[in-house]
Amino acid sequence: MRRGLGGTRKDERAVSASVGVVLIVAITLMGATAVVTLGSTAIGDTQQAADVQRGEHVMTQFASKAAMAALGDTGSQSMTTGDTQGTISVTEETGRMQVYHVNASGDGNVGDPIANSTLGEVTHRNDDRTTTYQGGGVWSKRGENPARMVSPPEFHYRGQTLTLPIVSVAAGETAAASGSSQIRVEGGDTIPSNGTADNPVENGTVVVVVESEYHEGWREYFEDRTDGRVVETEDIPAEWESDLYYDDPEKTVVLELETAGTGGSFDLPGSGERIPVDGFTEREALEEFSTTFDVNQPNQGWVSFHGKSGDQYFETVLQFDNGQGASTPICEANFDARMLYTDGDVAHHWKLADTSGKTGGDFATCENEMLRIDFLATEEFTYVEEDPGSRVEYQDVWGGDYTEPAEINTTADTVEKNLGDAMAPDAFVPDYLERLGPSFELQATWGRDKGNGNGNGGTGGNSMDIDDDSTVTFEYDRTGEGRYVTYLHVTDNTVTVEFG
Repeated sequence: MRRGLGGTRKDERAVSASVGVVLIVAITLMGATAVVTLGSTAIGDTQQAADVQRGEHVMTQFASKAAMAALGDTGSQSMTTGDTQGTISVTEETGRMQVYHVNASGDGNVGDPIANSTLGEVTHRNDDRTTTYQGGGVWSKRGENPARMVSPPEFHYRGQTLTLPIVSVAAGETAAASGSSQIRVEGGDTIPSNGTADNPVENGTVVVVVESEYHEGWREYFEDRTDGRVVETEDIPAEWESDLYYDDPEKTVVLELETAGTGGSFDLPGSGERIPVDGFTEREALEEFSTTFDVNQPNQGWVSFHGKSGDQYFETVLQFDNGQGASTPICEANFDARMLYTDGDVAHHWKLADTSGKTGGDFATCENEMLRIDFLATEEFTYVEEDPGSRVEYQDVWGGDYTEPAEINTTADTVEKNLGDAMAPDAFVPDYLERLGPSFELQATWGRDKGNGNGNGGTGGNSMDIDDDSTVTFEYDRTGEGRYVTYLHVTDNTVTVEFG
């Protein structure tokens, strides 16, 4: 019995040893398989990442060569792609860039484009990854993922100058290649755009429209590298839509660049003459704000000059007395002058009562038998609490609490004024206009009462005719460095690409 029991333990030990060997071998094989599998995946990922980096390097080098060929002194450039995986091809009819000077003449219209060019592209493709040269920039995209910028396009600010050489790609006899190949880039003509002759750009806005498969990368560049404002296609103003051209709003990026104006002297007659004010960022920039005009029968008439920006409103209005004869010369007509401001929370109301061009102050004077008003005069107004009445443009706005002290930012410091206190317009008018800035429109309207005074002299028996020689002047220095475009240089440039 003991021998039998001992033999059984011996057999069990032999079986255990065999099982252990099998387990060790199996574990070793599994580990080796996992190492091989994971290692192969890691090597594949590393290899693909290296291929992508090589592709991006090749296309960045190509962008440099294309810039030298299209914009530099050398008309031809060549390069070798090296040992890169995938293919490189040229496609001509893809992507488009347009440049517009909107509201150049102050009429609100978009007008003809300064430039309208098909961009074309040179693309390195490796599986589902593409690296593309377009418009001077290099863009990378994987599958349906958003495109990203690898290197920036040809889009340059220098002070207040926008230099935009639009580079278009044309295909030579050989439009595609794979593996290592030679690329030759031939520069074409550089054609000045229609907008260069408009310099300096003083009114409106410059709008750049890019339609591209790589629109996310273009948006990234515009948002991160420029001081302009990207406008969503669904937010494009209605008056622009019919003139801006693009096929697919989902692949379109619109950049708006404002222009720094200088103001000027404008004819007063018309349906509310508008003065576009852009780049007005500091009160010290204001040099002159005045008007010179004549009207027939000023009796019970009113003339308003006003502007608004968001919740902020400014208005200065001349309200002529009732009871004056129809033949009363404009220089002798008595009127109340009011200046009002609100930001939606506080409201300021300044008044100069019972004045005329003959009273001797510097606010109202007589010039060649016309009434001249200096809105930056040193003659003092009084801070008042009263309803300005119906003879104002913004009748529905002036309902605030005028009992609050008026805080005025002067050149030196902030001054607080209470009811009954006096202050000259040359102190508070620049402050109010700075608050409206940097961009707003100054407008003139007039009439005999608010019901008929719609900016064209009213209608029927209540009309008030403005003399044809009447003007309004608003002069200021250019401000807003960087954000505002003053000089615009746009050119169309073509490069022809072929492989050898």
